Amino acid sequence: MTMNYALAEPERTVRVRPDYPMSDEELMRFCEDNDIARIERDTNGELLLMSAAGNRTGGTSAYVIHILNAWAEEDGRGYCFDSSTGFTLPDGSMRMPDAPRVEAKRWDAMSEAHQDRFSPICQEFVIEIRSEVRPAEDASGQDGDVDRQRGGGRVADRSGAEGG
Repeated sequence: MTMNYALAEPERTVRVRPDYPMSDEELMRFCEDNDIARIERDTNGELLLMSAAGNRTGGTSAYVIHILNAWAEEDGRGYCFDSSTGFTLPDGSMRMPDAPRVEAKRWDAMSEAHQDRFSPICQEFVIEIRSEVRPAEDASGQDGDVDRQRGGGRVADRSGAEGG
């Protein structure tokens, strides 16, 4: 007798609820110990474990960061970061946008200790790269957009329409 099982498509984001809320320091150590995955924290303290980007998405991300960095260097009013940079937002979530930009005067006003960890600052400008692997309806991107809006950031979709 043969049995066939139809498996539902697996979630693209694995959600883990720790026994207790992790401090930023504990979360940073957890991320360092588990550097094979992209890890974010939502407003409820739940950890979101996401897979690495596909090659085409990674290439697009590299190009976008290159352009964003050129802009930051040219106008001198901000700094850009890559997708492995975590930011703690005012609501307690920690997000790693694909290509964030932070105003220079706000960044420079932070202590070196804050700059060396998940910096407690909401980015003025963020680009999120959507892909077949991480589509727009993926809860991790949606939650991140909402978290940034709550923190005072503005989010634009790839059509240019602004949200929040």
